[in-house]
Amino acid sequence: MKKVYRSFLILILTTSLAVTGCRQEKEQTGDTKTKDDIHVSDHSYVIKVGDETVNFNETMVYVLLLKQQYEPDLGKEVWDYNTKDGISFEAMAKEEVMNEIIQLKIMKDKARELETALDEDEKEEVHKVAAEHFDVISREERERYGITLGTLEQVYSDNLLAGKIFDIVTSDADAEVSDEEARQITINQIFIKTTKQDLNGENISLTKKQKQKALQKAKKLLKQGKKFMKGKKPSDFKTFAKDNTEAKQVEYTFGKGEMNKEVEEAAFNLKKGQFSGIIVSEDGYHILYCVDDFNEDATAEKKEEIILARQTKYFQDIYESWLDNYEVTVNEKEWNKVNFNEVKEE
Repeated sequence: MKKVYRSFLILILTTSLAVTGCRQEKEQTGDTKTKDDIHVSDHSYVIKVGDETVNFNETMVYVLLLKQQYEPDLGKEVWDYNTKDGISFEAMAKEEVMNEIIQLKIMKDKARELETALDEDEKEEVHKVAAEHFDVISREERERYGITLGTLEQVYSDNLLAGKIFDIVTSDADAEVSDEEARQITINQIFIKTTKQDLNGENISLTKKQKQKALQKAKKLLKQGKKFMKGKKPSDFKTFAKDNTEAKQVEYTFGKGEMNKEVEEAAFNLKKGQFSGIIVSEDGYHILYCVDDFNEDATAEKKEEIILARQTKYFQDIYESWLDNYEVTVNEKEWNKVNFNEVKEE
C-alpha cells in the first residue's frame, strides 16, 4: 500500500497541468513573509477549488514532500537555482504544488460525482501511513506549519482517492502493447574511443594513425572475446568486457529508439550469445555481445511504462475539460507565505 501512495504522488507531481484555462482569481492582499506571520491561520485559505478550501498547513505538506524528494541529492540550496529564463527553482516548485493541489481537489470532487470513496481497509491504511509520515516530520516543522496527523490523513486520502479516479477514468485507454513494441534486450559492450578531450574539455577526434591503432585494438579484443566465451554462459562476458572497455558502463538494457542508431541496429539483430562485428560510431568502435535478446522482466516493465504514458495522456485530455468548469481562487497573502527555504531570523 505504501508503494501505491508514493507512486501516485509522483504521478501527480510529474503530470499536473498548468492552471491556464480555468478561471483563477488572486486576492491581491500583498504582504511579504516574516518569521512571525509564517504560522498557519485557521481561517485564511491558500487556494480555493470550487467549494473546497485548502489551508496553509495542507499546502505545506506538499512542499515538504518535494523537499524530501530533491534536497537529499541536490541540497537545500536547490531552491535558489535559476533557470535560463531567470525563474527560480522554488518558483517553479510552488507552481507545481499549486497545480497538484488543484488537480487533486478536482479529482476528489469527481469522486463524489462518481460515488467513489475509500473503503474501511483503505481508510485504515491511510491512517497508518499518515502516522508513519507524521513521526518523521520534526516538531519544529509541525509547529511552524501547523501540520497535524489529520492534515496528513487528508493529503494521503486525497491522493489515494485520486488514484482510484485515475484508474476509473483511464479504463478505456489503449492497454494493448505487443512484445515487439516493448521488447528490451540486454547487451554487454566493449568500447574503444576515437576521440579525446582537449585542454578546454572539448572532445576532438584522434589522428588517422591513432584511429587505425584503436581499430586494431578493437579487432584484437573481438577475437579474444570470442575465445574467452567458448564454453561459458552469456553472463560471463561481463567480466571480460569490464577489463577491456574504455567506457564507464558495460551492460545496457534498452529498447528501440533508446540508443544511437549504429549500436541499436546491430544489437537488435543479435541472438542470445552472439557477437557483433566492429561497429563504428562518431565516438569510437563498439563490440557488442548479446546477453539476452528478450529480457522478460525489463520488457514487462516497459509495457507498464507505455501503458501508463497512454493512460496519462488520456487522463490529461479529460482533465483539461474538467478544469475549464472549476473556479480556482488563490489567496495571494497566504500563498506568499508558502516557501521552500528555511525561515531565517531577522
